[in-house]
Amino acid sequence: MVATLNASFGKTLTASSKESTTSSTNTSSKVVAASYSSMDPAIAYGYNGHFWVTASYADMASGAIWAGVQYCSKRLPGWLCSKLGNVLTSWANGWGWATNHGVWGAVYWDRIEGGRW
Repeated sequence: MVATLNASFGKTLTASSKESTTSSTNTSSKVVAASYSSMDPAIAYGYNGHFWVTASYADMASGAIWAGVQYCSKRLPGWLCSKLGNVLTSWANGWGWATNHGVWGAVYWDRIEGGRW
């Protein structure tokens, strides 16, 4: 499963697995996930004809979105990238580290789009 994820994302993202061992039963299992029952940062962004970003509420609370905005500004008009960062920050305001859900956005040459997930 991890190999399939890595193949689909190419060099943009790397998936890995965690092996957990339960000492009382001496069993081990592999968990393949970005996070499981914890609120972890999970920002992802890239460019493929347009800039895209997904950011958890934890990312938004820590200000990690601005790394994505800076990346975007190297490829598209900076004011569009900043506008997206401000809109996503506004949508995430008040959510803090509450859940593993978050916001997504895209910047095209003439517009921005976004939403919640």
